[in-house]
Amino acid sequence: MPFIDRVGHKLNMMEQVLDVPTQEVITRDNASVSADGVTFYQVLDAARAAYEVLGLQNAILNLTMTNIRSVMGSMDLDSLLSNRDEINAQILRVVDAAAEPWGIKITRIEIKDINPPRDLVDAMGRQMKAEREKRAFILEAEGKRQSEILKAEGQKQSLILEAEGRRESAFRDAEAREREAEAEANATRMVSEAIASGNVQAINYFVATKYVDAFKELATSRNQKNPYPADGGNRPVGRANGHRSDCQGSLRGEWQPAGVRHPQHGPIGWRQPVIESTIRALGPWSWFVLGLFLLGLEILAPGTIFLWFGLSALAVGLIALVFDFSWQVDVSLFVLLSVVSLLIGRRLMRQLVSEKKETRGSISVAAAMSAGSSR
Repeated sequence: MPFIDRVGHKLNMMEQVLDVPTQEVITRDNASVSADGVTFYQVLDAARAAYEVLGLQNAILNLTMTNIRSVMGSMDLDSLLSNRDEINAQILRVVDAAAEPWGIKITRIEIKDINPPRDLVDAMGRQMKAEREKRAFILEAEGKRQSEILKAEGQKQSLILEAEGRRESAFRDAEAREREAEAEANATRMVSEAIASGNVQAINYFVATKYVDAFKELATSRNQKNPYPADGGNRPVGRANGHRSDCQGSLRGEWQPAGVRHPQHGPIGWRQPVIESTIRALGPWSWFVLGLFLLGLEILAPGTIFLWFGLSALAVGLIALVFDFSWQVDVSLFVLLSVVSLLIGRRLMRQLVSEKKETRGSISVAAAMSAGSSR
C-alpha cells in the first residue's frame, strides 16, 4: 500500500561471482602453501537471503575460506597438487549445504592457484630430476644386461657351431684317411701279387710313380731349386729305369741290395762369380782395398793411369759407406768415375806440358837477351 508499505531490500537474482582472496594453508604433511579461488552463487529466495543472514557476501566469503583451509589441510602436498577437481567438488558440497538455509545456491567453487614456497618447489624439482635419473639408470642397466645376455647367447651359439664344425671335419678327415689307407693297401696288395706272379711291368710302374711323385714335391718346394735344370725330364725317368733294372736284378737273384740308394744330385744353385763373392764378403771396404792397391801400383810405376783408378775406387768406397747400393751399381759408379777421372787427368797433363813448354821458351829467350847484352 502506498505510504504504508515500502521495499525492505533489493537483491540481484542473477548468478554472481565472488573472488576469494589468497590465504595460507598448512597441509597434512606440514607443507605451507598459498591458495586463492573464486565462488559462483545465485539468490533463489530473496526473503531468506535478506532476512536470514546479515552481510550475505561476507558470509559466503568466510564460509568458503574456512572450508578451503579445512579441506586442503586434510590432504598431502602431492595429493593437493594433483587432485584439484576433487578439492573443488568437496568444498562446493560443504559450502552449498551451509548456504542453503539462506536461500542461496552455490553453483561453482574453483581453486585458481596453489603456490608452494620457492624452496619447496626447488626440492620438488630435485626430487623429480632424481626420479627421472633413477628411471634412466634403471633402463640403461636393463639395456646393458639384455645386451650382455644376447652377446653371451651369440658367443655360445658360435662356439657350439664351431665345435660341431670341427667334429664333422674330424669325422670327414678320419674317413678320408681310412679310404686312402684302404686304397693304398689295395694298391700295395695288387703290386705284391703282380710281383709274386713274376710281372715286372708292375714293379716298373710302381717305382717310376713313386720317383716322379718325389721329384714333383722337390721341384715345387719354395726352398729348393730344380736339381736338373738343363736335362729336362729325361734324367728322372732314366734313374727310374736304373731302379727298375736293380729291381729286375733282385728278382732274378743277381743283385742283393745293401741299403737304399739315392740319386746323386748336382749342386743346388749357380756358382757365383769370384768378384761378386769378394765384394759381398768385404762390403764397402773392398773399394778402399782396391784403391790403395792401385795407388801402390802408381807409386811403383809413376806416370801410369793407376792413380785415377785408385782415386775412383776410393770415391766409390765413400759412396758405398753412405748409400747401400747393390754391387752392380757400385761397379757402374767405379767405371763411370774412372772414365771421368781419366778425361780430367788427361786434360790436366796437357795443360802441365804446355805450361812447361812456355816456361822453357821464356827461359831460353831471357838467356839469349842476357847473352846479347853481355856482348
